[in-house]
Amino acid sequence: PRCIFAVENIMGGLGIQIKKIELGYALVIIPKSVSIDLIKYELNSIGFELIQDKEYVLVERIKILIIEYITYLEESDKIMILSDFITKSICKNYNYLTKIFSLQCNMTIEQFYIKQRLRRVIELLDQDVLNVTEISYKLRYSSVNYLSAQFKKYMGVSITQHKLKVDQLKKSNEAITKAINELRNQGFHLSFIKKNNLYYC
Repeated sequence: PRCIFAVENIMGGLGIQIKKIELGYALVIIPKSVSIDLIKYELNSIGFELIQDKEYVLVERIKILIIEYITYLEESDKIMILSDFITKSICKNYNYLTKIFSLQCNMTIEQFYIKQRLRRVIELLDQDVLNVTEISYKLRYSSVNYLSAQFKKYMGVSITQHKLKVDQLKKSNEAITKAINELRNQGFHLSFIKKNNLYYC
């Protein structure tokens, strides 16, 4: 990713040795001649922030790994359980990681994982390529019924209700686009102003 490449360039320019780098995390060896303030300044210049709180960094790494795990579920034939996937990368006791995560986020690793997996479900539903059964299989849910129940519990609506809402929004957007194009074809010049989350023509 570009962000990793940008950080590598900054570190290399400062003479900092990178031992390991991932999204949101870097393990480095800093020469005595390089100050933390200089590193902060250089990172800020490209829109990044240096975070030194070890527990915060740990939690952010867990979040990234959970998102990577969801991709792993979709792409792999042999499935590792979430706890093993996380501890394989972080090499710390899972109970310790769970405790730190819960204290920092006011939710468990499992709860965060459930929400992220459901976000992916919503993405796939909105793409309207796979049906619910195929999505359930792709994301390794035990059954369609289990996915449906979890969706309703955490999203507050059923999958059917969500799809209906998305379909209505698509039709509304299509109608608006059609009306705008018809006006433009008639020679009207349109401009829009956004105010209080509404657009005025």
